[in-house]
Amino acid sequence: LTNTLATAFKTSDIIVTTGGVSMGDRDYLRKVLVEKFNANIHFARVNMKPGKPTTFATCVVDGKTRLVLGLPGNPVSATVTCHLYVLPTVRLLSGVMSPLPGTVRAKLTTRS
Repeated sequence: LTNTLATAFKTSDIIVTTGGVSMGDRDYLRKVLVEKFNANIHFARVNMKPGKPTTFATCVVDGKTRLVLGLPGNPVSATVTCHLYVLPTVRLLSGVMSPLPGTVRAKLTTRS
């Protein structure tokens, strides 16, 4: 994990991982980020299901701030947190003025 992250940090502004962010002893990502890259963990748990163990961290590599989003390993949790955290972040970094998804208004009707 350490070598893979080090390689990714050289060429990427944002790193997205899945798995390794669970509770307790299986929280590999946070430990590696803090111990090997002196990362600042902004959050490592969110109050939502699915997606509770989502992690967001930053670290400085070669004078540049790198973003790390650690998503849960569960496919449904990873998909949900990708839509909530990763896609808006990538849109914002790409210069999109409104990075959050739009709102669709609908009126529900019933048949008589």
